Amino acid sequence: MKTVQIVDPILGVRAFSVTIPATWVYDGTVLRPHFGTSMVLRTSSPDGLTGLQIFPKYNWLATSDPSMQRFYQNVDVRKMGPMKADEYLRKYVLPEIRSQATVVGPEPMPQFHRLAENDARQNAEFATQSQRNGRRAPHVMSDAARYRIQYDFNGHPEDESIVVLSSVTDIPEANGTTRLSEATATGARAPRGQLDGRLQMLTAIANSIKVDPEWVQKQTQFALQNAQAQQRAILSNADSWRRRNQAVFEASMKNTAAKEKARHDGAVATADHMGDVQGMVDPSTGETGKVSNQFNYSYVDENGNVVHTNSATYNPNAELRGNWTQLQPLKP
Repeated sequence: MKTVQIVDPILGVRAFSVTIPATWVYDGTVLRPHFGTSMVLRTSSPDGLTGLQIFPKYNWLATSDPSMQRFYQNVDVRKMGPMKADEYLRKYVLPEIRSQATVVGPEPMPQFHRLAENDARQNAEFATQSQRNGRRAPHVMSDAARYRIQYDFNGHPEDESIVVLSSVTDIPEANGTTRLSEATATGARAPRGQLDGRLQMLTAIANSIKVDPEWVQKQTQFALQNAQAQQRAILSNADSWRRRNQAVFEASMKNTAAKEKARHDGAVATADHMGDVQGMVDPSTGETGKVSNQFNYSYVDENGNVVHTNSATYNPNAELRGNWTQLQPLKP
């Protein structure tokens, strides 16, 4: 036996290792679909007739929240409701990865009870967190299916057992729920009539997979940095619009004399120009504040976040979460 390492091509570090027979060949990588990461592995005997394969992870979603529907409108991810692992395996997995195979039928899943136990622990953690932050708790539910199929591989008849593990996470939104689904498929194959005798070895290979803790830490940091970079690219001002307009309101209340107000406005305009900011008003609320004057258009959402653009056709309501209102220049 030998232990081989699979390197994350983005981070350049070992992501996971697996122990396989000494003469077996292998390849693998780490993919990054829309949600999280996907470990991919293919290992087999030198003739390719006996082997184990972990296929790329599948993602899909559905949401009842109008703002999230707009957000995901241009995201290249399947939009469909949750489905049982059995249904997804037959409708999507088999047609895409084993389109020429003959389905023999379903097989038992003796480890299914572990999924329910893991779900119970995860949902208990969600409930505890929601009590701390006062928000509605997400909820996760897992499922599994296993099918035996048959096909020819380079002229050799093969048996393969494919297992799909799926999960649905319900995420409460402001005006509905987003249901994120994912599924991973693993196939164990051998020459026709020999699979049952080799399943124990193939299962041992799958169980030998070990994820590197250092990679988990680096991947977490990488994902966080990407999220922060994306947020910085979208939100040009980290201060809350609501806090700014409150300060401006309090300052304006002190300037009641028209003459003093005129001088004040002139001074503010000069300072704004030198500081690359300008006064703006939210037409939906009448609240005022200051934003960068380096852009032609500015929008604010219900949480006080501001996004700027020079495009007359850009509309953040079509791409971002929340409800966005275009700000109007504040007249002196």
